[in-house]
Amino acid sequence: MDEVNEQVAARRDKVQQLKTEGLAAYRNDFRPSHTARDIRDRHEDLAPPELEALSEEFALGGRIRALRPHGKAAFFEVEVHNPCDAALTYTVCLSVNNPVPGAAKVNRYQRIEGLSLIGMGARGPGADGPAAGDMTVATDARDVSYQEYWRRAAYKGMWVDDVGAYWRDLSAPGRFANRDYEEEIRARGASLRSAHCLLAAHLRVDAGSTGRARFVLAWNFPVYTNYWNPAPSDPATGNAAANTWRNYYATLWKNSPAAARYALSNW
Repeated sequence: MDEVNEQVAARRDKVQQLKTEGLAAYRNDFRPSHTARDIRDRHEDLAPPELEALSEEFALGGRIRALRPHGKAAFFEVEVHNPCDAALTYTVCLSVNNPVPGAAKVNRYQRIEGLSLIGMGARGPGADGPAAGDMTVATDARDVSYQEYWRRAAYKGMWVDDVGAYWRDLSAPGRFANRDYEEEIRARGASLRSAHCLLAAHLRVDAGSTGRARFVLAWNFPVYTNYWNPAPSDPATGNAAANTWRNYYATLWKNSPAAARYALSNW
């Protein structure tokens, strides 16, 4: 059994153990434990080192007010409300795993015409096949931070160190610091098996006011394969030639960054 299958089997065993103990394996009953006002009222006089030393845990919730999936892009609008009597800065982020097939996955941040984008692509074997394409996450927020990769371990092995790093960064105050391992990946010839990125919008919301962050997730996979009715095998070679055609959206936009820019500019 290879390493991936061993991990899958171990995770299934853990899920079954939770069910046997009467626990929900995939809980979906999140409830906020506090509001932003609660935390501010209790701890507004503490200095940053004192806040970091707190052992208390807080669960705060935002709300997705709009989700519009379409054939080329998905639109997200996240709303946060500040119930306090002073301004607060909120961070809203969208995290995406690079789904593009290829031996080495590549994520790149760009700032274009007031928009922030992270383009996801691939290179190497498999990057130019029928399933080739690209994906982009973008926002029109004025103040952003980002991570092109969650953690260095994402390209080495199958452990979940990158998930641990992500949660530590997400729960820490302040902005995200970028991680860029492109040069190291090139130098060592390593390939990314998993390449999560995140794009964050930072919103300063006045007391009693509401702030909103808008994100677009756009994709560009120009070739569509008719998997349910493939063409018969070529009698001369024995190879099955799949029925393929070009997706209509690929005739309108060159790639996913172009589609994401169009979507945000015309929202």
